[in-house]
Amino acid sequence: MEAFGFCPQFRRLVAKCVSSVSFSVLLNGGPLKQFRPERGLRQGDPLSPYLFIMCNEILSRMLIKAENDGLMGGFRVSRQSPSISHLMYADDTFIFCEASLEKVLATQECLDRFCLASGQCINVHKSALTFSANVDPSLKSELKEALGFRDMCGDDRFLGNPILLSGSRVKEFNFLIEKLARRIEGWKSKLLSQAGRLTLLQSVASSTPVYTMSTFLIPKTISHALDKMCRSFWWTGETDKSHFLALASWDSICLPKERGGLNLKKFKDFNLALIAKLGWRLASGSESPWCSLFRAKYFKHNQSFWSAPSRSTMSFGARGIMASRDLIRNEACFLVGSGRNVDIWHSPWVPWLSWEEYVASFNPRIQERGVTVNSLLLSDSSWSMEEMGRMFRPSLSTMMGSITNLSSSTPDELIWKASKDGSFSVKVAYQAIIRGRSGLEDELWKLIWRSKVYERAKCFLWKTARDILPFGSRLHQIFGNISTCTLCLAEEDSPIHLFFGCDVAKQIWRSGPWGICSEALVFQDNKAMVRWLLTPSNLPLANAGERSRFTLYAIMVCFHLWKYRNMVFHDGIKWPIPKLQQAILADANSLAELKTVEELQPHTPTVADMALGLDTRQYPWSNFNIFVDAAVRGRFGIVALIVFDLTGQVVEAATSRHEVGSALEAELVAIREAYALSDRRNWANSLVLSDCQVVVAGLKAKRCPDWTVRCCFDRSLQAMSAAPISGLVWIPRRLNVAAHDLAAWAANFSCFRALSDREVAPFVATMNFVF
Repeated sequence: MEAFGFCPQFRRLVAKCVSSVSFSVLLNGGPLKQFRPERGLRQGDPLSPYLFIMCNEILSRMLIKAENDGLMGGFRVSRQSPSISHLMYADDTFIFCEASLEKVLATQECLDRFCLASGQCINVHKSALTFSANVDPSLKSELKEALGFRDMCGDDRFLGNPILLSGSRVKEFNFLIEKLARRIEGWKSKLLSQAGRLTLLQSVASSTPVYTMSTFLIPKTISHALDKMCRSFWWTGETDKSHFLALASWDSICLPKERGGLNLKKFKDFNLALIAKLGWRLASGSESPWCSLFRAKYFKHNQSFWSAPSRSTMSFGARGIMASRDLIRNEACFLVGSGRNVDIWHSPWVPWLSWEEYVASFNPRIQERGVTVNSLLLSDSSWSMEEMGRMFRPSLSTMMGSITNLSSSTPDELIWKASKDGSFSVKVAYQAIIRGRSGLEDELWKLIWRSKVYERAKCFLWKTARDILPFGSRLHQIFGNISTCTLCLAEEDSPIHLFFGCDVAKQIWRSGPWGICSEALVFQDNKAMVRWLLTPSNLPLANAGERSRFTLYAIMVCFHLWKYRNMVFHDGIKWPIPKLQQAILADANSLAELKTVEELQPHTPTVADMALGLDTRQYPWSNFNIFVDAAVRGRFGIVALIVFDLTGQVVEAATSRHEVGSALEAELVAIREAYALSDRRNWANSLVLSDCQVVVAGLKAKRCPDWTVRCCFDRSLQAMSAAPISGLVWIPRRLNVAAHDLAAWAANFSCFRALSDREVAPFVATMNFVF
């Protein structure tokens, strides 16, 4: 720690923490005598990981020095790649060394010196070594004897992943199936409801193989086996049941909740999304060590992630990473800056085209290769329409020329098109993979999962809306048999009949607090029925509170009728109507009380809430306060600026019209115009005020909130840097009424010019605060 530059006082504190620790072991529930450890770091101590990393940094530097001095030789994956002498993660260490007795003994000396200095010891029983194929057998024996380590075998793992892969990939990754089975087999179906099993799958099962799937594209056989296990567990509570009634496909269940699914993930799709993170690092030009090694090993003759062929000679892990290229090509896009790193033939850079559409846009007569996008740019960074017309089909070359590129001094930037700010995440990658089968969003699903009932009731509502409860009407579609209602034995067993048309249901609704005649209600299908339960209509409900209480009661009526129907069907037990009504009211009232408690919880104020009660005199007012806003009409943004001095008098006001692509771009233009005005007038002390919180926060953090306005955002940043004395502040809309109304007025009357005090006076009169 002294070598790392920590001060003496801090070192003494750490030494005291380490040396004063004591342990006591519990034996048969009772603590034994305390004892003090003589070496090592205490596990579970928050300080231990940092101390351990600092200690291992010493070993790392010793190995690097030995390699630089020529005492030990590292490992190169190719002639052009950097040398690797060691890899470390926590207390797991990989050391790469040239297969010679001299080099190995030098490495052993480094380890011995480190152990002597740190008090740590190498666990020989957990250590192993392996050799490359060309090492002489006699030399292998000599080196093994010198080190005392065993041979590495196929069962050895590094961070839970196999190290030596054999010919059978399914056999190598079968441990994932065993691991997942151990995690969920301890939970019996009788202990967990289907909603409970859903929670277990979302929290435990989905995370179990994540690390391995983040490293390898596991075989489809393994992915399907994992899906099969989860599917069986969710439907039956058992992982190995092969035959069971599943009334909905697993594909439809593994959809986002807002699209009618349960937000479970299919392992094959999730695996590709995780691997795409590694592909993204390569595609975006990361200079991390593993990316440099990957390029040196597999990208020859100036090839890149986009152009290098995926060969069978690649390692299993490398082929998995390259398998993500098609996904990234279709979902990513380069924002062109200098254009020197964007290969026209292999890299995506036209935002609105898929990769197949982009390839089809090429002029078939052009056979050039190795051409980058900068060849399409003129000296002023504008597009060369002549070159565009030569390279691409005429129908698309003109549209491509409308792409707004970044400054020529800005490097090309890879963005993910479906992400608001252009950044990559596993979440957006997974959404892209399942997009083709996702269907449309329906507000009903959001209403179900946001309802203030417990999870079992939410799951019940979801299954009712999806028509996957085992009613006779649903089973008739599969098996053809006809069954009548278990309670009244009169009509077909269906959700709408049981919950509203059955004699028992009629008595429950009629004897309830609202005295509803349920047989008068008509529903087109199950979804319409569930929608009515969550948003009741055509009822004399006095206010929102009564509507909320009725919703809870209505849901509990259906939920308890379903439970009661199953109790009668399976056990033959019947309850009198008052007893069933009592159980319904008890649950509904407890949910209503819980909702009331939640509403009484103290509200954590947001930035906007705090601004509503903020004294305007607390703003850092300047000599020139420029209020800005924008209104969008079609493809034009109308910008309004009103400048006040410290006395509240209008100094200047103006409106202008600009061609924009979105409201966000219009707000950026408004702020840029304010800074340009301040620069033209040479105002030494000015303040720009906007009610667009997203834009203000993005400009202050120098992080573009939306990649589609990146060019405009960069120009706004340049305008800010040209006026460093000016400040930028977000204000709530109620304090920016004058600029807001002025922009709307200018848009309606097509008035785009400087305005006099008399013209601005009606808008300024609406401002009710002091500077």
